[in-house]
Amino acid sequence: MAGRPVQNLIPGFLNRLSKRCDEKPDEIFALFFSLLAEEEKPFVRFLKWEEGKLFVKVTSHTLYSHLVRYRKEAILAKLCQICSFAEIKEIIFR
Repeated sequence: MAGRPVQNLIPGFLNRLSKRCDEKPDEIFALFFSLLAEEEKPFVRFLKWEEGKLFVKVTSHTLYSHLVRYRKEAILAKLCQICSFAEIKEIIFR
């Protein structure tokens, strides 16, 4: 056995799991998606939500570059402003 007994790890694990459920990743992505222009939406999809980081797949290289260079900070600021149920630390485009 390495480290700590299981009974000491379970409360921390359950707290993290409960926090993830409260953050509602589908709603966070829906808010993100609502901030995009209609012509951008077909090229963007949700990958995952993990500890305050929103991972987004962008299939257009031109749109990816535009989002990373010019719009990432503005989108993040707007998301933080309108999303009261989760703390969004970063948007990671892939």
